[in-house]
Amino acid sequence: MRRPLCAWILVGASLLAAGAGPAYAAYDVRGRTTTDLGSLAGPSGVSAAAAVSGATLVGSSSLPGPPATPTHGFAYSPRTGKTADLGTLGGNSSTANAVSGSTVVGGDGLPASSIDLTTHTSAVIGSGRGVTEVGQISGNLLVGDNFAPNSVAFTARADKGSFAYLRPWAASTRTRRRSTGAAQVNGRGVVAGSAALAAAGPSTANGPFHATVRVPHPVA
Repeated sequence: MRRPLCAWILVGASLLAAGAGPAYAAYDVRGRTTTDLGSLAGPSGVSAAAAVSGATLVGSSSLPGPPATPTHGFAYSPRTGKTADLGTLGGNSSTANAVSGSTVVGGDGLPASSIDLTTHTSAVIGSGRGVTEVGQISGNLLVGDNFAPNSVAFTARADKGSFAYLRPWAASTRTRRRSTGAAQVNGRGVVAGSAALAAAGPSTANGPFHATVRVPHPVA
């Protein structure tokens, strides 16, 4: 009999060297504890963890009801052992895909969304056109892709609500239609991603994809 899929967390055992302070704690991967986080639907539900940052783990879970019921994003604190249902922005379903500090990002149907676990405020990320997927968040900076209809990378700030598309390097109208992607961003705003080269002919919009790095401001 197949068991329901449940989120779980591994907590490494901390080993402090003699005379070392807490900032220099080491972790022994051989000593660990596995905790079943269950689901928002109880033991028979389905859940999956997606990301962890500091003392917050996030993921998505099924809700009570038939197997086809929508999912909700959740946040779990290993310190308190409590799980919070993140709800939706008015839609039927939501996901939680990434977390940094107290900011959780995920999806609320087609648009991406963010929620601050401290203030409990939510916001839509991006223009609301097409499908918006957040790939990663670092501090208040986040990156992802918007599909409307081509894939176009974007960067945004969760604290200020600012949003900008990351176009290909050239400025012609035909070039701006080529696809771009954003995979990772660091705390200084440097974005690792990809962009399509010119197509070989008029029948296709994109040529081969190359890795890219985007530096929006000088890096010391």
